Amino acid sequence: MALGYLLIVTKEDQESSVAENIVESPLIDNIHSTHGEYNLIAKVKTNNMIELQDFIKEVSKIEGIVRLTALIAKDLTKESNLK
Repeated sequence: MALGYLLIVTKEDQESSVAENIVESPLIDNIHSTHGEYNLIAKVKTNNMIELQDFIKEVSKIEGIVRLTALIAKDLTKESNLK
């Protein structure tokens, strides 16, 4: 499994449409609107690193995205099961 976090800056007033476009993918675990430098953060889970890289390239082409920063997890220290 490969895990990544996409930090996304959108064009003004396009945050919702970008989020709706991204959330359609079964690879998205969750997506949040944020305050601060980025408008959205999305957690992505794929079967392998190649699939993750391909998905990042695909997302970067979505209209309304100004900048995308991808953080790729290398180790899992702790996973919480909070609900």
